[in-house]
Amino acid sequence: MLALADGVAGVSLEKVAASDADPDFLVLIAHDLSVRAALPVLPASLRGWKASGLKARTVWNFVDRANPAFMLGPTNTTAR
Repeated sequence: MLALADGVAGVSLEKVAASDADPDFLVLIAHDLSVRAALPVLPASLRGWKASGLKARTVWNFVDRANPAFMLGPTNTTAR
């Protein structure tokens, strides 16, 4: 995906990817359906996300065929 982006978008993606790779950062992208089921409902807090294993449970959800976000995933060849 990073190879397809250029300019400002490419720089932004590289920075997000670097942060996402850090175990001390939880990166959530707006409208990401792949994490919906794992997130608490407002007004609940995300405090304690690391201790609860939230990142580990959600980091690769977008490639799960059962996940609603799979249709946008890089491994879905049926949507193209």
